[in-house]
Amino acid sequence: MISILLTQDDGKILGPIAKIIGFFINYIYIGLSHIGIENIGVTIILFTIFVYMILFPLTYKQQKFSKLNSKMSPELQKIQKKYEGKRDQASALKMREETQAVYDKYGVSPTGSCLPIFIQFPIMIAVYRVVMNVPAYVPSIKSVYTNVVTKVMSVSGYDTTLTKLVEELGIKRLKLHFDGTHSQAANSVIDIIYKFSENGWVSFKKAFPAFSDSITALQKSLHGLNNFLGLDISWSPFESIKLYMSNGRILLVFFALLLPILSGLTQWLSMKLSMSAQGDAMKDNPAMQQMKAMNMFMPLFSVVLVFTSPIGLGIYWTAGAVVRSVQQFFLNKHFDKMDFDKIIEDNREKAEAKRAKREGYMQNAISQNGKLKTKNITSPEEIEKELSRTEELKRNAKPGSMASKANLVNDYNKRNN
Repeated sequence: MISILLTQDDGKILGPIAKIIGFFINYIYIGLSHIGIENIGVTIILFTIFVYMILFPLTYKQQKFSKLNSKMSPELQKIQKKYEGKRDQASALKMREETQAVYDKYGVSPTGSCLPIFIQFPIMIAVYRVVMNVPAYVPSIKSVYTNVVTKVMSVSGYDTTLTKLVEELGIKRLKLHFDGTHSQAANSVIDIIYKFSENGWVSFKKAFPAFSDSITALQKSLHGLNNFLGLDISWSPFESIKLYMSNGRILLVFFALLLPILSGLTQWLSMKLSMSAQGDAMKDNPAMQQMKAMNMFMPLFSVVLVFTSPIGLGIYWTAGAVVRSVQQFFLNKHFDKMDFDKIIEDNREKAEAKRAKREGYMQNAISQNGKLKTKNITSPEEIEKELSRTEELKRNAKPGSMASKANLVNDYNKRNN
């Protein structure tokens, strides 16, 4: 048995995500086929747009947080300087409380800005799994293979022939199940065919000469489905360049180089637009300096990632950067017209209302607790003792504390009853 890739990912997390992605890609592909477009590359682009449309509300919140962050950055830096060098637990607790108070004041959540990133990462990994084996997740594509697979499996010893063919061609990332059920064996045949390069198709026809015409027809069908700018989406640009350089097909080498370069440029543009949304107030923020370093690193990372990954994943990654850039451009225009001072004031009022509500709950709890304790006191001595203890707590309450506020409310109630 040749190992490493299953027909479908059976992981507990990525497996279901990959199947959901396959479901949407399948229906996007069906929709495109009705208007005469049968191409997985175009399908992936539309799927990418669909994903970012779904994530747009989260993206909006993230960008709004970034804009507000530029406004509250001076206050956060002031708190950081105040507790700079203090490592004791009390100082750390006070710093967290004061920092959270600033977030409450502006009505934002620091964790909310990270949510789109956490959602996008598993989607990207799942897209990789789908691209590596499209027929396993897209039934409309899988059905194209049915005729040839049925004929090949009718030949005695087909499994041995295909296993040798895989070894001769050096095809990796496969796990064949010829000793399993008929369905598993059929999926294994599809897995092999999906990995064929041009040399693979030639060898496949030689291995099963009786079905040469059917294999040629399948090859032509798949050429339109799996190719994007003449490149097989299951191959990486690096693998494609090696193949097409040996064949002297310079135009395809150019296209294979173009995708990684575009991924780097679009990633740079996306981050540039995102940083411009921060404003001048963030220039002295240490986090902004880290962002500048990331602005240099991420485009280079994108080039390497797309150059060594399947072209289908590169299409998703590059299309995503383009969509993010377009979204960011219009969000910047939108936020420039917004009155953030009014938004901050509204958020401050909401924070004050929430704080007053919490204090009201606390006062009610204190009042209820006092009533319960009074019910449990039966003798005059116990009543006198409890009253003395209450007066002592009132005298010792720190000004501005929750207890002192509760005392003021209690005194007011007594005067008005």
